[in-house]
This record gives sequence, C-alpha cells and structure tokens, in this order.
Amino acid sequence: MIVYTGTNIDIPVVHKKDPIGMSGAIVKKMMADYLSRGHILYTDNWYTSPALCQFLRDNKTGSCGIVRANRKFMPKFNGNKTRVENPSSSDTPDSIENARPHHERSRKRRKTELFIQNITMLNAYNLWLVKKNIDPSKKPKLREFVYNVAYQLLENLLPTSKVDALTPCQIA
Repeated sequence: MIVYTGTNIDIPVVHKKDPIGMSGAIVKKMMADYLSRGHILYTDNWYTSPALCQFLRDNKTGSCGIVRANRKFMPKFNGNKTRVENPSSSDTPDSIENARPHHERSRKRRKTELFIQNITMLNAYNLWLVKKNIDPSKKPKLREFVYNVAYQLLENLLPTSKVDALTPCQIA
C-alpha cells in the first residue's frame, strides 16, 4: 500500500505521452518485488491498460482486469457493439455487463468482494503462521484467526462496553 501524503510520493515521474501512465507507474512500483514470480495481478478499470498488461507479460506476471473502451492507447473497435463468443466472467466486456439487471450486477460484485476478502484473510493467516513459526500440529484454525482479526478491528470501532461482551479466541 502506498499512502498518499501529498505531492512528494515515491512514484516515478511519468511523461504525458508515456502509454503506461501514472496508474501504470503506481502498479510498477507496487509490483516491483513480485514480478517474474508467476503471480497474476487483478486490476480495475482505472489501472488496466494495454501498455501495463504488456509490461507485466514481459516480466512473467499475469494480468486480468476490466478495461475502459475510451482509455488512451486502447485499440479501436468497429461500431459500438462487440460480439463475444462464449463470454466468461473474466473476458466479458463492460457493455454486456451493463446490460444485466442492477441486482444481478450487485450480486456478482458482492460475490467477487467476498472472494477477495477470503483470499486476503487466508494469505494473512498463512503469513502470520510463518512469521510466528507455529508448529503445524498446533496451529489454530483459520476461523479462530478470522474471529480474532474481526475482534481487534471492533475494539477500535465499538464502545468498550460492547467489546467487553465479546471474547477473543485464545490463539498463540
């Protein structure tokens, strides 16, 4: 995570005609330690660009994301509609996505958000196990770890009387 604290941030200066752009420079900075390791980067439409995808591909890193049709350096399509044979969730254009009823888009978006939250929590759990050097036979369950994370977050948000009613799981 790069916290924006003003104009003096540690992102390289990008020229206006550079196809990677400022969003691509941010991705390059944040992914520097993870390139050429076989990871896949998932981006939203603010960061996805052909130049960034090519940069990641050149550095043996996969990429997947939604694109803006009007983004600079995007290939031009003939007409307003693009026909997609057998669209999947990863390659469906925004025009088809926007044709769905709002409740279906919201459900799909929420499902994706929950998936990302679950993966993030699993990664945090695994990193915690490695950092604490916990014996695999004595490691706590993932749900205990998740409960403790939620408990610690609630400690900062709720009045102490409500937090005292909760009890954290005892883990190493």
